[in-house]
Amino acid sequence: MYRWDGSSKEWKERGHGPLRIFINNAGKPQLLMRRDIVLNLCANHILMPTMELSILAQNPKVFVWRVLGDYIKEGEPSNEIFSIKFASIEAAENFREAFNA
Repeated sequence: MYRWDGSSKEWKERGHGPLRIFINNAGKPQLLMRRDIVLNLCANHILMPTMELSILAQNPKVFVWRVLGDYIKEGEPSNEIFSIKFASIEAAENFREAFNA
């Protein structure tokens, strides 16, 4: 997973690791990703119906979306643009289906 750094105008690596999309206790879809080995949060946000998932750079394994409130630090939501790249088209399609569900 990567995040867009507007000040340097480049993608910065946020982390590699397991990503989950699940229904949280409030009944809302949530995306949660932790870094491999250390398991620190690298993404934690509610998937809102207004979020648009787009293919990046004509590559069907790479997506980008905008988040208005990612909670990787307790109590400090941040607005982010995320990108994620999958190893296979099948994994990317599974992500797209879960994201848009």
